[in-house]
Amino acid sequence: YLNIALGDARDQSVEDNSVDLIVSSSPYMTSYEYADLHQLSTIWLDFTEDLKQYRTRFIGSSSRPENRHVLRSEFANNIVLEMKDKNKKLSQEIGSFFLDMEQVFDESYRILKSGGRCCFVIGNTSLKGVDILNAQIFAESIQHSGFTLDRIIKREIPSKILPQTRDKKTGRFTSSSEATSIAYPVEYIVIGKM
Repeated sequence: YLNIALGDARDQSVEDNSVDLIVSSSPYMTSYEYADLHQLSTIWLDFTEDLKQYRTRFIGSSSRPENRHVLRSEFANNIVLEMKDKNKKLSQEIGSFFLDMEQVFDESYRILKSGGRCCFVIGNTSLKGVDILNAQIFAESIQHSGFTLDRIIKREIPSKILPQTRDKKTGRFTSSSEATSIAYPVEYIVIGKM
């Protein structure tokens, strides 16, 4: 049978070794705050009275206090350091995002049954001219969490409903005439196994 539960992927209220398969289209490290994108529906549906506090709960939120990130992924650490030379605030946000995702991978490992699989769909991006190699970082990070890397599937995205063009300097979606890159022309499915 199928059991669907709502919760924070970093702290699931699910028993150890109880899940057969995890499939996730993870948040992306972009120049947008997910809390901002969902602010109207959050207020309208009365999910919170304190938006500032609510924002801190989102993966990779810039609303959290600054702290130092010691990431397990060498790729991630190198990207954080490279971004620090260009934009300290973005460097902090990137570190926060990957630290949160490490918690997601640890929690996924805890709840998956022996023989289970996890599949994380993600695309690589670029911010301020720094390539953010999400797929490689996810592959490295799931292994640090205890998974064996089964494979990485690279898939072209034939059509998208969301904007398809991006400004490479800001990372924001933009009109086709002002675009310097295609937003996520390919995506990767990073598959780990127990």
